[in-house]
Amino acid sequence: MLAGALKKACEPGLDKADIYRLQVMGTTDRSLRIVFKHNVNPRIREEAAATPRVPYTVKSEYERAIDCAGTVKLAKLIKIVGDLLQVKAYLFWEKKEEDLR
Repeated sequence: MLAGALKKACEPGLDKADIYRLQVMGTTDRSLRIVFKHNVNPRIREEAAATPRVPYTVKSEYERAIDCAGTVKLAKLIKIVGDLLQVKAYLFWEKKEEDLR
């Protein structure tokens, strides 16, 4: 099973070592699923949905998708959570008339 998961992990952004760690840990699999069920985000819901690019799925479909998710899917969800937790900085400035010339 591990070899199959590593072959599927060739998608951009997924680290094979992280997927391997998830396979080895195994015991946290249940706790990860509980965390994803209780902390719902539209982006995570979109990725976990059975039909891709449908962000607003029914709660029961989302929970079923989390229950059926394999190691690679959980790794993708963890990566999305990491991206969402990154600090975003927005810079706003005003153009002066001198800059327009």
